[in-house]
Amino acid sequence: MENTKIKKIVEEDREDEAIKFLLTYKKRKLFSHLEELSIHEIIKSNQEDKIILYLRCIRGINNNTSKTTNEKQLELMKKYKQYSLEHDKSHFHTNPLMAKYLINRLTFDVGATVLDPCRGAGVFYDNFPNHVIKDYCEIEEGSDFFQYGLKVDYVIGNPPFSPKKLFWEFHLKAMEVATEGIYWLLNLNCLHSLTPKRLKVMNEKGWYIQRQHIVEDSRWFGRYTFIYFSKEQNNNYTFSLNKF
Repeated sequence: MENTKIKKIVEEDREDEAIKFLLTYKKRKLFSHLEELSIHEIIKSNQEDKIILYLRCIRGINNNTSKTTNEKQLELMKKYKQYSLEHDKSHFHTNPLMAKYLINRLTFDVGATVLDPCRGAGVFYDNFPNHVIKDYCEIEEGSDFFQYGLKVDYVIGNPPFSPKKLFWEFHLKAMEVATEGIYWLLNLNCLHSLTPKRLKVMNEKGWYIQRQHIVEDSRWFGRYTFIYFSKEQNNNYTFSLNKF
């Protein structure tokens, strides 16, 4: 859609047109990150302020022709996420009740070491049992998971969902840090980023998917999976490297 039309929709605050615009924008795949930016939640919410803000982000970024498509995508993601964090701090954070439920399903030996690589509001970290030795990273507190130099038994948390490449980088680092297991709460985009090539890399590093537990959160669109990886070799998940 043309920038002039975006401008008109924004200036007139026409919510119906804004929703149609977002659907059209997603269908035309002008920005590959729309899925990670929770487009479904915006459309379902009918919250005009969020819709208009989203359009303003797009308009401002598209007007800067000196930037590459990827730079525009990342800036759009950053702008919208910042807005969401300022106006609705629960939107991108895991539901505390869900985190407690998931952690309570797990068993840990006394003295096991457990790391939350992106602590955020602490919904996973705060629910780790008292008999484990727990640690965390949080980039906003100056603790970068990618700089973490210790080994732990388990890495558990809700990794970044976007861009999808960032989740894979988190998983590669987790496979270096963990010695027993990795538990991630993932959306479908992250799950789909585990391509056959990446699964092959993972298996070559001695890590395998063991099981998944599907959960839902009424604030979010679609299903989420709590997925467990360990070094126990199995054929639970097979794949083909052929492209048909």
